[in-house]
Amino acid sequence: MSNRWARWLLILNCLALGTMGVSARASAADSSKSWPSKKKKKHHHKTHHKASTSTSSTKAGGAAPAEDADEEGGDEADDAAKDEAEKSKPAKKEKADKGDKGDKSDDERDASDEKGGGDEGGEDVVIHHKARPVADESGPAPVAFEVMVGPRLVHRTFNFNDPLSDHEAGATKPYSYTLPAGPSPFIDLGFYPAALGARGLLANFGVVGSYEKLIATKTQSSSSSTEAQQFEIGVRGRLPLGAHEVGLAASYGEQTFHVSDTDPGPFAGGTVPNVDYTFVDLDADGHFRLDPITIGAHLGTRFVTHTGALGKMWFPTVKTTAIEAGLSAAYRLTPLFEIVLGADLMRYAFDFNPVPQTAGLVAGGAVDQYISGYLALRVTFSGG
Repeated sequence: MSNRWARWLLILNCLALGTMGVSARASAADSSKSWPSKKKKKHHHKTHHKASTSTSSTKAGGAAPAEDADEEGGDEADDAAKDEAEKSKPAKKEKADKGDKGDKSDDERDASDEKGGGDEGGEDVVIHHKARPVADESGPAPVAFEVMVGPRLVHRTFNFNDPLSDHEAGATKPYSYTLPAGPSPFIDLGFYPAALGARGLLANFGVVGSYEKLIATKTQSSSSSTEAQQFEIGVRGRLPLGAHEVGLAASYGEQTFHVSDTDPGPFAGGTVPNVDYTFVDLDADGHFRLDPITIGAHLGTRFVTHTGALGKMWFPTVKTTAIEAGLSAAYRLTPLFEIVLGADLMRYAFDFNPVPQTAGLVAGGAVDQYISGYLALRVTFSGG
């Protein structure tokens, strides 16, 4: 009886051990099919799984499961892939080196092109660099020399302001002077030496000058001819603005207007003072070219330092201010010649206060004004 129970227990034990081995192998197969990425990516998981599977197999009877062979085949495939990757590394490195060499050769070719290499691309680059300064200097060439000459008609008035005769009936009434129109030919010059062969900052600085003289004019109250003239000489700087330009000139000048040969003064029956102005002129101008028309304008002042007989014999306390302005329009006939039509205003204002009690004429001030118009020919020579 006891042997029978022992045999049954042995049979049951064998059945239990067989059942456990089959279940272990089934769970191992399910695990390997469910997590392939973990098996390939993380090697320590795979090792742990193999160890557990081996333990289970040993418990089941010491036989290696079929999955182990699959896993070993997978390991061999992984090892083969690693070997292939290791073999491909030198090839990739060699290819990268070749690529670097190719890039370096391209850089060297670019550098040689910039230096003016012999290939066609290099020649194009060299032509581009040589043409660049020309593009920067595009536009009309700067004027190196210009001259304007022609006739001018001058209208002049000289009037005393606030005389004593306006306040006292017995006081002497001063005379006034009017010149309806007198011919005064003129010439204006401008010379920019650096513009003869170059462009740039120095090409825009030059020397300017002008001269005009009243001719064939006589004042009715005088037995002698009326004489008047003026001249200026100075420097001018200009700023090109495309086809246009603005400028600023500073010059020294003198202007005279004599009604008679000599000025006797107010005590000896003088009627209008002779004037001899010495001044420093500061004038801003602009030329706006809308081919074939050029519009010009200028505005400035004169700092008068000497007035001649007006300050010596008439009013020793004289103080002078001055303003000048002008407009012009020019029509271009050819690249060299222009016809210019213009008008100018020159106005001197005097303050005689305080007037000495011994003065032969009492007045608060005076205005000496010149309005002129001209028609001239302007010739310009361009430089480099």
